[in-house]
Amino acid sequence: MFFTQTNIDGGFGSTITPFGDVDGYTIDGNLGNVGITPEFTTSTEFGIDLTFLEERIGLDFVWYKSNSTDQIIKISIPTSSGYDSKTINIGEVQNDGVEFLFKAIVVKSQDFRWDVNFSYTKNNNEVISLAEGVDQVVIGGTTRMAVVAAVGHPYGTFFGQDLAKDPEGRVIVDSASGLPQVNTNAELFGSYLPDYQMSFGTRFSFKNWSLGMLFDSKQGGQFWSRTKDIMAFVGTSHETENRTEDQAFPNSVYLASDGAYKENSTPYSPYDYFTAVIPDGRHLVDASYVKFRELSLTYNFPENRLDRSIFGSLSLTFFANNLMIWTAEENEYTDPEMNSSGSSNTQGFDFTPTPSQRNYGFNLRETF
Repeated sequence: MFFTQTNIDGGFGSTITPFGDVDGYTIDGNLGNVGITPEFTTSTEFGIDLTFLEERIGLDFVWYKSNSTDQIIKISIPTSSGYDSKTINIGEVQNDGVEFLFKAIVVKSQDFRWDVNFSYTKNNNEVISLAEGVDQVVIGGTTRMAVVAAVGHPYGTFFGQDLAKDPEGRVIVDSASGLPQVNTNAELFGSYLPDYQMSFGTRFSFKNWSLGMLFDSKQGGQFWSRTKDIMAFVGTSHETENRTEDQAFPNSVYLASDGAYKENSTPYSPYDYFTAVIPDGRHLVDASYVKFRELSLTYNFPENRLDRSIFGSLSLTFFANNLMIWTAEENEYTDPEMNSSGSSNTQGFDFTPTPSQRNYGFNLRETF
């Protein structure tokens, strides 16, 4: 038997499709194999490459749009089928965006040179279609928080439970305990894909010495943080600073007997909320960051000092990577680049990974 599991009912329910002809593919009833076809991409691209002032200033700009069909995706299936996942062709995904690069030689003299470069990339992603009658497919994640391909949303959108809210966006609480209520249906959140990426690099060269620096940034996107979950549970995160003080939940209402939502003033127990109520949708964190990615200092040995040596050229570089990181104010938990699911499509999950490392070292380069 072969089954496909797709979340199309707004919750964690499943639609189970038995052995037979599924989404236009013939299923092997013994092995559950689907005939996989190549993924096809149709793209349009427009770009310009300009240089000015004897190549002292350079500009590169690219606009692109691509549509990929027959996406090859691994989906989870019920283990009762004899398998835990299946790779299939499904749907169409569209990407469009821009790439921009600026580079310049700010100062150039006999002994001194100053170079700068700046890049900007913005990609808009949207799932255009999946299989007939299917609105979304689970890519991966956990039973409490998944990432999905959902029609009309970016690939890798988070899907899980959040607090229940009234039509005005206020949190609904229990009128007796004051504790927030959890929405019984799962909902779509943001994607793990960033809104845009940037980098800035500069290099100063004086005679045989060269000093280089590189900063890069991703802005937007989200990640689900198990670290945040644990810190909230044990009371070590900033959001739990007042967990021993009973107070009304901010911007909350309760459902009155007349069917209207009324402003809430009943205090709740922060301890009970953070240890037993808080849903996983509250553990999504802004993945924005800026990194001081690299600092390097290079010395190039003068050629006249190498005349009687075996070397054609010789240089020594001292470097340091990941020197500093600036994250979004709400992210006190981990480096957004730390992904616990490896290089798969299941990105944006922090399962308490080891911290990112700051590296120091040197390179000795020579030619003969």
